[in-house]
Amino acid sequence: MKAFITSIGEPTTNLCIWSLKRNGFKTVLLDDPKQSLADKLAKRYEMADDDFIRVDADVIPNENLTLPIIAQQCTNPDVWWWQFMTYDWYKQDLTHGGVQYIKKEA
Repeated sequence: MKAFITSIGEPTTNLCIWSLKRNGFKTVLLDDPKQSLADKLAKRYEMADDDFIRVDADVIPNENLTLPIIAQQCTNPDVWWWQFMTYDWYKQDLTHGGVQYIKKEA
């Protein structure tokens, strides 16, 4: 599955990419500073040929990312867009974070 990483130059970008590759994702970095977020989002839809995830570059995913995706694909085929909860180090709390599973149909 492809993982599109959206970056504005976060220092954690390479660590995010490394973690996603380690967990079996094919990564595509969208980090052109001349592009707006809307342009980056449009570009990922143009490049997506199947279900994918979108990850903010300040998120360091671990192996728990793959289990909910597999469960979602198997149990609820009607959900096309699913946003994950992430742990925000700065807030020291769980929050709706920068990881989404998006089906091709969306």
